[in-house]
Amino acid sequence: MLTFSSWCLGTAALGAPLAWWLLRARSCSTGGAVGDVSASTGFEAYLVDVKVNAPKQETRAAHCSTSFEAYLVSVEQEGGIEGELVPAAPSLPPPPPESKPIVILFGTEFGFSREIAEKLADSLAQNDVYWPLVLDMARFPDGLSQLPDAQALLVVVSTQGDGVPPADARAFCDWLAAQTESGSLNLASTPVSVCGLGDSAYANFCRCGKTVEAALVACGAPVLAARQEVNREDWRAVDGWMARVRAALDVLSLKTVAELGGRAPLWECQAGGAGGGPDAAPASLKAYRGLPWSRSRPFAARVAALEALCAVENAEDKNTVRIEFDLGSSDISYLPGDALGVWPANPPAAVSALLFALGLTGAEPAPVPAWAAFLRFHEGEEDASTAPLAWVLSRCYDLRQPKPALFNFLLQRLGGDVSKANGNGHVVDAAACNGHSAAREAASPASLLERLTEDAAAREDFLAPRHASDVLAQFFPRSKSSALPLDAFLQCLRPLAPRLYSISSSPLEGHARVCATVAEVAYDSLGAPREGVASCQISRRALVAEPGKDCDVESGDAQRQTYPSLPVYIHPNPDFRLPSDPATPIVMVGPGTGLAPFRAFVHHRRLAPPAVGKAGPAKLFFGCRRPDQDFLYASELQELAQGGHVELHVAFSRVPGQKKVYVQDLLREEKERVWELLEQGAHFYVCGDATRMAGDVDLALREIAAERIGRPEAEVFVDALLTSGRYQRDVWIS
Repeated sequence: MLTFSSWCLGTAALGAPLAWWLLRARSCSTGGAVGDVSASTGFEAYLVDVKVNAPKQETRAAHCSTSFEAYLVSVEQEGGIEGELVPAAPSLPPPPPESKPIVILFGTEFGFSREIAEKLADSLAQNDVYWPLVLDMARFPDGLSQLPDAQALLVVVSTQGDGVPPADARAFCDWLAAQTESGSLNLASTPVSVCGLGDSAYANFCRCGKTVEAALVACGAPVLAARQEVNREDWRAVDGWMARVRAALDVLSLKTVAELGGRAPLWECQAGGAGGGPDAAPASLKAYRGLPWSRSRPFAARVAALEALCAVENAEDKNTVRIEFDLGSSDISYLPGDALGVWPANPPAAVSALLFALGLTGAEPAPVPAWAAFLRFHEGEEDASTAPLAWVLSRCYDLRQPKPALFNFLLQRLGGDVSKANGNGHVVDAAACNGHSAAREAASPASLLERLTEDAAAREDFLAPRHASDVLAQFFPRSKSSALPLDAFLQCLRPLAPRLYSISSSPLEGHARVCATVAEVAYDSLGAPREGVASCQISRRALVAEPGKDCDVESGDAQRQTYPSLPVYIHPNPDFRLPSDPATPIVMVGPGTGLAPFRAFVHHRRLAPPAVGKAGPAKLFFGCRRPDQDFLYASELQELAQGGHVELHVAFSRVPGQKKVYVQDLLREEKERVWELLEQGAHFYVCGDATRMAGDVDLALREIAAERIGRPEAEVFVDALLTSGRYQRDVWIS
């Protein structure tokens, strides 16, 4: 196991972000604190051996992405495994001889990094001055040793959860971090610039971008333009970075394709390697059905059980449900700490509202975006290129938060020339963007749109209560909206992303089942009821189906939009794992649905056979509003506590006539026991809200340590817990 001194040395030499990632990666791969699922002995080895009908591992060659103009459609490999994909030959002409080739590399979870990478490529490719090759980190799980050949490298990468890379980019990031230790990657002749994406509400804002830049610099790369850290979707920051990158490129002495002998560095990566990546599109339904289960080939899991966990008596009471899926004979496996990915469908009311605003019926044929073609195949459709508009809006696009490009699109449709539409130079007051009717009515549609295209804060305030249908209805009456070019409008909508829910069951419970604990999101906005996309689909429209019945997605009630099955996949979370030694104590803090993974942890230890050893102490801090309303799994947890499987502490924050108590308060009350367990090597886990709870718990933990060893030493101690993997967090912004 790594010592604290080695962590300090690594931090001093390489910088904290890179040292953190190197140690995290190393501890995961060496059987350290995070756990070694590849070891031949121990508890984690048992977990892997047992599995739940675990799938056979398939070795696939590294593969490469395409240029910025199109992702190559993969074809079924002739004579190989059914459905095996290989990239098609490059569909683009060779680079213009006088253009200067550069490389843009992105890592994305939900598509924003790719959107920026493609926009940057489009901008740089104008007039054939540069020839940007866009590559997806996900296509290179074994690394990209050709990086030193790039004349310039521009990187766009997002940070997920508590400071980790996007799931599909993780293997590449691991490889890159390893190169800083081996010294085998020399980037001295490859200037780089990094754009890191994140959410400043998280403690480790843009950590992945910082880590990737640190690794590249450690490999000798000079910095072309300063790293840009982008909070959420601040396009002004993105545009500023792209402008600085362009200015820096313009003063570099880059060679043209002709000067490079007619070859663009890394160009061969377009068609190199076999296998399809996360974004490879199968050429046919037959090819799709030959793929292994994954995010891009989800399993249609039968809804086996749906249980309400809360007493809902008034509008203030929140509803939470337990949903159980039957994985059948899919051979899908998972470990405690993993998440269940669900590909949702938009609420019928949201689809109807947008169709009404567009003045369309939903029966009109519409293009299926390439990244969503697998969803058509999932439903057994032979043609994945077009579908009825209602289906496309339901399954492919986020109807809640449109892209900023929608405002430019609408502004052009109102006349195109902003100066003519807003000749008086009137600047809209910020109140007009917050739904205040008097100011909004005083501002012309064009002037308001102009403000919204330029002011990110005003745009965020404007969109907060609105869906895409509300925006369209505000600026275009139905008589005019039906004339809007549909394809262009759809390009202003974001992809509908899958939802991730912490798995709340253990694979040792058997029956090839997986459970999630889902809090329903429902609220009113602008006088209209709104539904959470996936949460209400699960809580209100999931339909428990009998075993053996046809559970295709389309077998539900089409009119009521009920779902006897949902498309699901396993999203691994290697940064949130039980200790490899079951005797290691664990302390778990999870209010609300943050309880989900800890239910899995406790059951997993309870059900482990004696051969793996006796389970160590487990201490759980759970928080909710009232014991009679949202004490999730109350009787089950109390039974587990009575059976000695967990030390249970519950904080209630809304009991009439009583003081509000939160999990951090109980943590302080139990400080003696918590410190005792930490001294015994306990792992400390937090799951739930990152906005306040995670920070408050972190503060309480540091205070507990400070009382024992002093403030400076406590800071070092807790930071060392984080670095070594003994302090793990799975947090989100709600």
